[in-house]
Formats: sequence, structure tokens, C-alpha cells
Amino acid sequence: MKRTLTHFTALLLASFTTLHAADAATQLTPAHQAAVDHQRRIFFQYDPAADIQRKGGFGADMDAVMSYVFDAACQPGSQLDAICIDVSNEGVAHYRSKILPAIQHPGLMKWRDQGLDYFDELIKQGHKRDKEIWWGLRMNEVERGDLAVYDIKAFANMKERNPVKAAHPEWLLRSWWWQGFWNYAVKEVRDYRLSIIREVAEQYDFDGVHLDFLRHTPFLPPGKQWENREHLTRFMRDVRLMLQSQAAKRGRPFMLAARVPDSVEGCHTDGLDIETWAREGLVDVLILGTRTIKVDVDSFRKAMAGAHVKLMPSFDCFHATDGYHGDQSLDLVCGVFGNYLHQGADGVGTFNGIIGFPEQAKKLGLTQTDTRDIQVFSTIGSLTTMSGKARYYPIDRRGGYAHNEGHGSSNNDAPLPIELRNDQAPSTLTLPIWEPVKSGTAARLRLVLFQHIESDEITVQLNGTALKQDLVDAQWKDPRLFSPDLQPATVTPGALVKNPAAQKLTRLEFLVPTEILKRGDNRINISVNRKGPFPPSKSVKVEKVELHLK
Repeated sequence: MKRTLTHFTALLLASFTTLHAADAATQLTPAHQAAVDHQRRIFFQYDPAADIQRKGGFGADMDAVMSYVFDAACQPGSQLDAICIDVSNEGVAHYRSKILPAIQHPGLMKWRDQGLDYFDELIKQGHKRDKEIWWGLRMNEVERGDLAVYDIKAFANMKERNPVKAAHPEWLLRSWWWQGFWNYAVKEVRDYRLSIIREVAEQYDFDGVHLDFLRHTPFLPPGKQWENREHLTRFMRDVRLMLQSQAAKRGRPFMLAARVPDSVEGCHTDGLDIETWAREGLVDVLILGTRTIKVDVDSFRKAMAGAHVKLMPSFDCFHATDGYHGDQSLDLVCGVFGNYLHQGADGVGTFNGIIGFPEQAKKLGLTQTDTRDIQVFSTIGSLTTMSGKARYYPIDRRGGYAHNEGHGSSNNDAPLPIELRNDQAPSTLTLPIWEPVKSGTAARLRLVLFQHIESDEITVQLNGTALKQDLVDAQWKDPRLFSPDLQPATVTPGALVKNPAAQKLTRLEFLVPTEILKRGDNRINISVNRKGPFPPSKSVKVEKVELHLK
């Protein structure tokens, strides 16, 4: 009888908690609403594996490291208002923890011995500079080990076993990662992950928690994600309730953000019921997408149905859309983020990459994994600062990221590359341009082709108007296109063509009258008339399509 009563009481309490969570989450204070409305032009999801987690960073002079992190972010005109610290070696903690073992990173161990805590200092220095500082949790992550980033050549074998996963195989989804992924349809998994978030929220004065649903899929049983969506919604309710409780204790709001796939349909495919999240007030900020350069902001706005949720489309310049990986040039990001802001986005998100000046990195002895035009942080958060700058709008390419089993980060629905038909029938592509292009703007449409030969005649129509060809470059080189070889399954900035001489690419450019451009989707028809002999079974492949504006 005692066991039965105890079981009934537990069920009753669990039901009450769920109902209370749904109810409490909708009762957000005016102070919370004001915090959500705080200016947030650029939300930077900062993975310090790009720089300071390496040799010369963690463990160095703390003031010098903080200067490295914040000096570029605080340069005159900076639009970087929110930094989300995304330190996610699965199974170990970079912070004070009684749940996870401390990461045995030499630099962090040195700081711990000195009584220094990286997160405490990051929050203090960020708030001192009027920056929001968020903590990020990857919903699923690979076990990279204690030293994989510190000395990647020596320790990047990723073979350290996660003891919790080893002890609870029934908590896991067997997928592309050998240790398995957390299955959030399992209550014990949700409780365990909530305990990790709670421990951080109770110890650190972060402005908010960011849940990353794009690192990595799956987190619900593949093929059954949508029917299991309520499990993730329960998790969101529990996180919201816990953060609200902590906000009451500390006397200021504790916000909640989530990074989700690039389309409402993609969210549903992966089991994210964002409509219910919005209706119940479970989330404050949605970071939309990661590798894609196409996000339909209006469809998300409709899904929010008037809820007080900020929408911030994002772009990962590191694991970017295939063929543009590692390209952080200003003209590309002005096109990508300009398209987002012209749709009425509340701000933009960036992910991965370095944060500090190269000269500061050199003084610290840091190796930065890539390069970034520091102007990016003072440009992409506002249409005003992007106005008049050279920019281009590319069409997405498929593939380039094998680390997923779901919609998020896959780019599987992207239209390029395509092979042109040999019977002259046109292939149709859609290029979204949300900028109202002004008359007099110089506009050119660029095609990059593979297996194009001199006698091939390419015809292009844009919104029903035939375009005049203005340039042919049969010796074009693109370090991010591997044709005639296959593209890498996963592309990173270092994935570049090693033998450019083997490339057989052709660049064509066409003049575009600005009056034919539409705000929104622009229809492009491309066809080829193969007038001379051509290699059998080798069609002309369209690798890239870009609209360049100056």
C-alpha cells in the first residue's frame, strides 16, 4: 500500500509540475518582457575551440584573455550585443560542477588552482561593457575529450567513453555517433539534462540559456520525431519553470533561447513544436538555421501567432553552406544578413569563428582557426551600415555536413548543384532577394559551371526576361568547388582544393536590368544548347548561382 501511495503521489506531483510549468511560463513579468526587448542586433554563438580553448588561451593572463574576447566586440560602431558561450565537450564541465567531472584542460586547471573561473570573469567583463552573456547547451554533442581542442593533432581521436552513456544505454539513440545520442523521449534523459542547466543557472549570473537543437540531430527517435514532440515540449516547460524560479531568487529575468532548423517544416521534421512553445510562452528568442543562406522569416512570424518571441536568422561561417565554407568576406555576409533584415528579422545570429583581433592572438600565442573581417561585427546588424556596400546573393547548395540524422543543418532541400538537360529544356531555380534594389545599381548574375565546353550556348531568363551574356571565363578557379572530384562529406574552412590546375570550371556573367528584380522570390530559367560534340553522359552542371550588386 505504501508503494502504491508513493507511486500515486509521484504521478500527482509530476502532473502538477507539468501543468504549473505551462501556466507559470505564460506569466512573464514586465521586467522579463523588457529584457527580451533589449537591443540584440547580433547574437554571436561563440565556440572558443576556434581560439582561446587552444594553447595560449585558457590559462594565460586572465585580463589579456578578456581583452582579446571583448576589444573587437566593443570597437566603435560594434553591433555585437549578445555573446553566447558555447563550450560543449560532452560529458565534462568547463565550469564548477558536482554533476560532471571537471575537464582536464591544462589551462583551466591552472586557473582553477589560482581561484579563477572563466565564466565568472566573462560575465563580469561582459556586463561591464553592456553585453548580454548567455550560456549555451548543445542538445546532443560528440565526446571530443579533455584535450582534443588543446592539442588537436595529439588528442583528436574522440575515443574517451562517456560514463553516463556507458551506464545507461537505454537512454540513447543509436545513430551516426558511436557513443549514441541522448533520447529526449526518455524522462530520465530530460531530468539529467535539466539538472545540468539548473546547476549552471544557480551558480552563474548569465542573462539567458541557449538550447542548441542543431547540434546534433537526432534527439528523438528517427522517423518518429513529430509524434514524440510532446517530450521536447515538456522539457522546454521544465527549463522555463526552473529559469523563472531562479529569476525570482536573483531578482532579475533569466531568458531562454533556442536554435532551431531553418524552416517551420524543418522544425516539425525534427520534432520541435515551436507553435506550442510560442503559445505557452516557453521561449524568448529563436535563432533560425545555421548553415543555410535561406530563411523565410515571415513563415516563422506566422507560426509565432503574435507571441513575444524575437526571431534572429543565423549563418554559420565555419560549417557554412557547401561551396562557401570558411568564406567570411564582407560582400557575402552583407547579402546573407541583408536578406534576413529586409524580411523584418529582429536581429541576426552568427555561429563559430574567432572573436578577437589577430594581433592580440599573436601576443597570447593563440592559433586562430580562421580569419574574419572585423568589420562584420559593425556591419551585419543593421541595414543602414550595409547600405551601399557591395553584396551578393547566392543560392544554397546541398550537402557539406554529414553530422546529422534529421533536417537541421543538412541543407538536403537546397537546389544546387543541378545538371542541365541536353534537350534545351530549361531548369528552374528560385533566388530570394528581399532588398528593394534601387534603380542604377550595377547588377550581374554569375553562374559557375562544370563540364561546360566552348561550343555550349547557355541561355538565362530572369523573371521571364532574357539576360545578355557579358563575360566568359573558361579558366575559372574556385577553391571551395572540388569538381571533377566529389565534394567532402563535411566542409570546414580547411577543406580547399589542393590542385587548382585540375579544375575545369567556367564562369559566366550576365547583365541584369534592376527593374526586372522582384522583392522576394526571383525565378531563373537556365538552358543549354549543345551545338558541337560533347563528352557522352557528361551534362553541364550548374555549381553556383549568385546575384552580385554594387
